[in-house]
Amino acid sequence: MSHGVLVGKTVVVTGAASGIGAAVAELARSQGGSVIGLDRDTSTGCGELDLSDETSIDAVLASLPSTIDVLCNVAGVPGTKPDQLVLAVNLSGLRHLTLGLRARLVGGSVVNVASTAGSQWPSVLDEINEVLATTSMGDGAAWLEESSLEMDTYNFSKAALIVWSMRTAWEWRDVGPRINCVSPGAVDTPILGDFHASMGPILGAVSALVGRDGRPEDIAPAVCFLASSASTWINGVNLIADGGFAGGMASGAVEVAALLGGGGS
Repeated sequence: MSHGVLVGKTVVVTGAASGIGAAVAELARSQGGSVIGLDRDTSTGCGELDLSDETSIDAVLASLPSTIDVLCNVAGVPGTKPDQLVLAVNLSGLRHLTLGLRARLVGGSVVNVASTAGSQWPSVLDEINEVLATTSMGDGAAWLEESSLEMDTYNFSKAALIVWSMRTAWEWRDVGPRINCVSPGAVDTPILGDFHASMGPILGAVSALVGRDGRPEDIAPAVCFLASSASTWINGVNLIADGGFAGGMASGAVEVAALLGGGGS
């Protein structure tokens, strides 16, 4: 039965062929939304979108309706992929798509799926300011090529996405759309193995402390809530959905030693 919070709304979901994106698309439909799914994988009926290719993004922009209520930017690639691809998909291409849809989303909502891996954004704010000052996907690629970035590119791309979302939400506050982030921890999707490969044993240690990995259906309700008219006074928020680990770390309830096998409080 539909909860009705997305009834009558046109909802665009990137990365809709699998994982969190597929769960978001399914839940949005059950809540009454008219969903347009986009993905590189078109075998599930999604429209084709390659966020690393500006031409592909522009083709999608030309094909989408003149009025859109919700954009859920879920598509992303893990840190096992080349750095340039990671930055393009997780930040530059996402931004290009969102900016291209802004005029159609006035009064609407954008929800960006970031990551708890981006939580250290204050430590690289200077570099984030630099990449966000670029005005095209090509400029972003050139910046990465020339930069002396020390943070892992995946973590940086998500950190920059969080900052861009918060900053743009404020800049657009008078006319919209609202912009919020959801930052999951480890989630059992087809690319979870890639995250274990790129992040090492710490990811498994965190999941062990929390009790399990997340599931796509754990994340989709948070995305759809922020997308819906039930959250109209929420803007510029980064909602962490990781089973409580980030809160435990921030409050001192979880000690770093616990991640290294030394136990914890």
